[in-house]
Amino acid sequence: MKYLKQQGGFTLMEAIVVIAVLSILAGTLVPLAIKNIDDSKISAAKADVKAIAAAITNLRYNTGKYPHLPDSGDYYTNHLYLIYSGKTFVQPTYGFSDKSGYTNTSRNDALFNHLIQNKPGASNHYENWEGPYLASDKLDPWGRSYIVTVIGYAHCLNNYGWPYVWVISAGPDTRLDTSAKIGGSHGAPDGQLAGDDIGLLIFQGSTSPPCKPE
Repeated sequence: MKYLKQQGGFTLMEAIVVIAVLSILAGTLVPLAIKNIDDSKISAAKADVKAIAAAITNLRYNTGKYPHLPDSGDYYTNHLYLIYSGKTFVQPTYGFSDKSGYTNTSRNDALFNHLIQNKPGASNHYENWEGPYLASDKLDPWGRSYIVTVIGYAHCLNNYGWPYVWVISAGPDTRLDTSAKIGGSHGAPDGQLAGDDIGLLIFQGSTSPPCKPE
C-alpha cells in the first residue's frame, strides 16, 4: 500500500509564531476599532445637536416663538424648564448639586411636541407652525435624551439665574457637567461646555434684566 506523504501545514513553532503575531495585531487593532466607534458616536451627537438647534431656529423664524407652553400666554407662568428627545426623559447623571431645572417633571416636555408635531400644551398650537422641523427625536448615541434648557428664555423676564439655552448631550460618560445656571455648584456658569458634554449654546440672556426672548 502506498501512502501519500503529508505536505504543507504548520510546525508547532510556526503555529506559535502565527498566534503571537495575531495576538499583537489584536492588541493593536481592537483599541483602534473601539476609538473609531467612540469617535463616530461623538460625531453623530455633534450632528444631532446642530440639527436640533437649527430646528429651534426655524420654529422661532416661522412662529416668532421659542419653545414654550403657549397656554400660559407668555413666559411668566407655566414656562418650560427644558425639552428633551425621546418618548420619555432618559436623564443623565448630574455633575452639579442643583438639579431643579432638569428634574422638575411638571416643567419638562418632549421636543417632539414642539418640533415634530404642533402640540405645545394640552390643546394649543403655534401660529404659523410649518414643521416638522426634525426627522426624529432619537436619544443620543449613549442612550440618554438630548436636552434643550429652554428655561433660559424665561430667565430674561423672570431673572431665574438660568440665562443659557443649551442643546446638549451628556456625552460618553452620560454625566451632564454643563449647567445653564449662574451661581452655586455648577460646572459651567460662564457659558462654556464642561466635562465631555457635547452641545451648542443657542441663546444667552442678559444677567441684568429686562431682556426679551421674543
